[in-house]
Order: sequence, then structure tokens, then C-alpha cells
Amino acid sequence: ICMMHELLDLRQALFQTRKLDARSVYDRKLDIIQNNIYGVDIDPFAVNIARLRLWLSLAVEGAKPEPLPNLDYKVERGDSLVAPLSGTESQASFYVHSVDEYLNLKTSYLRSHDGSKLTLKKRIEEKKAEITGWARRGHSVSGFDWSVEFAEVFLGSGGFDIIVANPPYVRADAQFKHIDDEQVRARQIELWREYRSQLSRSRLYSTLYEKWDLYIPFLERAHQLLRNFGEMEFIIADSHNVAKYARK
Repeated sequence: ICMMHELLDLRQALFQTRKLDARSVYDRKLDIIQNNIYGVDIDPFAVNIARLRLWLSLAVEGAKPEPLPNLDYKVERGDSLVAPLSGTESQASFYVHSVDEYLNLKTSYLRSHDGSKLTLKKRIEEKKAEITGWARRGHSVSGFDWSVEFAEVFLGSGGFDIIVANPPYVRADAQFKHIDDEQVRARQIELWREYRSQLSRSRLYSTLYEKWDLYIPFLERAHQLLRNFGEMEFIIADSHNVAKYARK
């Protein structure tokens, strides 16, 4: 939401001579949401809250009530870390054409509020499968597939201009003491150890060192997702400056 308002303020500075009514601000916000903002979170509640806040930011402009945009392909649910990034920099004409169609379909879907909505969603999923076949050579991957879900970002500019995040902090020896049920707690500890092992074996990250905290691969993943000269803004623990596990 803050990023949307930053972009809105910048656009307003560029067009100071133009009188802005509520409808104009609404249109600018919707344009920014459509063309500039992407989000991913593993928690479905967080995804729903993010979509709700974007909807509310449009509603407060006091313009004539409009149908809410469909944000299914703007703020998505998934594990940000486990999927490898593919070589979506390919300039093969078939691939470029598929990604252009994919973006156009998602743009139409965001503003669709009639009977075409379901048809558009079906076509988006078909195009996504087509892009997956090209980018992954027929192999599926687990986790959020950045290279496919947001293919237009990587083909168009090689990555994101800015990535902002407040990643989870989970220590290597996390005990999940907030969980009262001992069996559930033991299972969560086991799942965390399995997840750490999975990330280490994946060879996706070169900065995982000794008893690394979970925010470490998030930092490296963000760096992987940036275009050249992109910027990342993270809220992370001070331990990044002194912890042995943060050495790399």
C-alpha cells in the first residue's frame, strides 16, 4: 500500500498542473495496481488482507462505486523460496508472443466483471501452462514459480525494480513454543528441519551457512529477482551484522 502511494505521489508531482478529482485518483491507483504492484505470501490470510487493503484504497476516493478489480494474479499465495528461477530471458518469438498474450489476458481479467470473467481465467491458466512448458521444458516445480507466474516482469525488464519485504525470522533451533499441543509442536519442529534440509539440498542459495536464520535465503532470493540496478528494502534483525550464520 505504501509503495502504491509513493508511485501515486510521484505521478502527481509529474502532472501538478492537472486538476485531480476523485475519479482521476481512482484511475491512477488502479493503473498502478495493474501495472506496477505484485505480491506473494505463503499465508492465505495475509494474501486476503493485502487484496482487501488494495480494494479499500480504491474505495476511499469517494468516486462513484465501481466493481472491485480481480486481484487473483496480482497478490498471490505461495512459498517464495523453493522454486528455481528459469531462463525466462529467452527471446524466442513464440515465448515472447505467449508472455505478451498472458499479460493482456491478466490485464483484461483484472477489470472484468461480466460473464467473460470465467472464460478469461480459463484462458489465463491455459496460457500459464503453455509458458510453463516452455520455461520448464515440461517439468513442474514446487513452490511459487516466479518465472511463470510473473513472466512479464522477467521478460520485460529482467526482474523487479524494487522488492520490499518483512521476511519471517525462524532460527535453526526454533522450538515453536507458542504451540501448546506437544505433538503438534514436535511435528512443526520436524517440518522446519525438513524444510531447511530441502533448501540446503536445492543448491539455489550460496549464502546458507551453518545455523542460518530463515531471513537469509529470503535476502538472496530477493537479490535473484531484481533487475540490474534494482533495489531491495528489507526489515531484518540486527543479527545480520554480527551473526556467524550471516557471514556469507
